[in-house]
Amino acid sequence: MVIGFGWGVAGPVRVAHASAAGQRSEYVQSLIIRVALAVLVCPVAALAAFAVTGTWSWTVALAVTAVALVGCGPTWFFVGRGKPFASLLLDTVPRVAGTVGAITLAAQGSSVIAIFIAQLAGIIVGLIASTIYVLRMTGHHETVRTSRQQLVHSVWTQTPGMVSALVATLYTTLPITIVAAFAPSALPVYALVDKLQKQVSSSISPVIQILQGYVARASEGQRGARLRRSFLGVASLSLTGAVLFSFVGTDILRWLSSGQIAIGAIAVILLGSTFGIILFEQFLSRAVIPRLDMLKRLPIATIAGAIVGLILVMILVMSSGAVGALLGVAIGLAVTVVLELLIVWRGARQ
Repeated sequence: MVIGFGWGVAGPVRVAHASAAGQRSEYVQSLIIRVALAVLVCPVAALAAFAVTGTWSWTVALAVTAVALVGCGPTWFFVGRGKPFASLLLDTVPRVAGTVGAITLAAQGSSVIAIFIAQLAGIIVGLIASTIYVLRMTGHHETVRTSRQQLVHSVWTQTPGMVSALVATLYTTLPITIVAAFAPSALPVYALVDKLQKQVSSSISPVIQILQGYVARASEGQRGARLRRSFLGVASLSLTGAVLFSFVGTDILRWLSSGQIAIGAIAVILLGSTFGIILFEQFLSRAVIPRLDMLKRLPIATIAGAIVGLILVMILVMSSGAVGALLGVAIGLAVTVVLELLIVWRGARQ
């Protein structure tokens, strides 16, 4: 999340309305900054693993490098330009090929290091191929000049998106730690719903990316209509998904736990509501607020919602177990959405 540095939030809007030279400059600046961050973060993460385990592992170092390089990926650029097939062929296919190669090596009994190298190779090939494509598409015959002042300005403008994304990631990972510390008996139930919540959050990413591109590429004359259509569509989808999960969620959770963990109706309703709120919040924070040029205000909403939610999780989990923790998470997300709607309202008036 740190290495991505918010380009997944603000990047699509920037490239959607930039000239070819501006798009090329934005991509090159993002690549320089994120590669520099990867060079700094990877050794720190590997050393942290060494400090915890007491032994140096090249496997951990390669795994950290693979995750870091994924953070340098060009998906945000293709979303902004509306090039899904280019993203699929140039970025996704090489990474999948690397993963398939790694699985093949694992089946043949190869070393773990060789397996990670295969994955790394796919990621690197995808990044290089995408970069060549972007430079050619935006005018490879022109020299790309990037000054130190441009890089500093880019870091500054990207910071709100990075902070918001980082806080959102922490908000999804900390509640289970709080449950384990304050109510261990509730951990099995919460761990199950937490795992499903993370899978659902990952599965809606393509929907959010489509909406990012759809809203970002709207001209000034089209912007209002596209925002209204997207707003109504996402609100309807969020509500429908929440209601539908309330009916089928019990069976899904029973199947995931092989019938070993019983989940009450209230927990299922809260979980379904959380899914709906997550979809709507990601739409607001990644598609609408950047398009309205209100990204600087976004960290206020995400930080406030996270603080409220985590405090409520600590309080409610001790009295109501997993249900209390889910309620705290849902309220925190709802606070974030309310504040983001205020940001949208103010941006729309401007």
